[in-house]
Amino acid sequence: MDKSFEEWKSDVEKRVELFNASNYATAVTDCAVCLGKGLHAYVRHTQGNASMATEDCDCKRLLSQADKLRLCGMPELVRRCGFDNYHIAAPWQAELCKTVRACADTEKWLLLCGQSGSGKTHLAAALCRELLCRGKSVLCVSWPETVRRLIAAGFERESLLQPLLNAQVLFVDDLFKSGADQTRGVSRQELDIAFTVVEHRSRLDKRTLITTELLSRELERLSEGLFGRISQCCGSFICNIARARERNHRLKTA
Repeated sequence: MDKSFEEWKSDVEKRVELFNASNYATAVTDCAVCLGKGLHAYVRHTQGNASMATEDCDCKRLLSQADKLRLCGMPELVRRCGFDNYHIAAPWQAELCKTVRACADTEKWLLLCGQSGSGKTHLAAALCRELLCRGKSVLCVSWPETVRRLIAAGFERESLLQPLLNAQVLFVDDLFKSGADQTRGVSRQELDIAFTVVEHRSRLDKRTLITTELLSRELERLSEGLFGRISQCCGSFICNIARARERNHRLKTA
């Protein structure tokens, strides 16, 4: 007996669900969204019929942009972190994700402030991934490693600074990471280097994404001139994540 349309559609939906939930032994990527397949399935409706179709996952589109990914200092992070696999367990996370997603449709900077383990890097990397998929070139740097290298470079610092100054989009992760003492421990040299990068990029209107464990008021206290330029370029895209032990996902999974 022939199946009804609803029965056929239900079978197709089950096939789609099974495909999307399956892992590949030889993964195309380590993407948590497509589970390494590079594809995701959906139900395609055409003139009263239903069939399973597939389309490239965002991670595969990233892989096809090899030249741009070579500019990205943390390509594995960007491949791994997307908006779709950002874990939302509380209203503040939903609101934070919504704000960062909205930033993708603007030319504004982004400043994510809050404690370690609160998901700042994941969301900023997800925004980088989205911008890469829209054809932008992105340079991602870990600030603690980068500033150590720049301070040690001496007279060669100018040439090492150029990629940070001139990247189409720059993602600075962990700006002024100094542990529990917040602003103490940030040297004059580090502050001067940060000001050079921010001032240059704000003057030339080059988009910049920043995460920091400092709250915005602490960043302003550290350097009013630096924060003023960041604030002007971010507009409403400054997010402060209130400090609370339960907001550190690393402590929950330890």
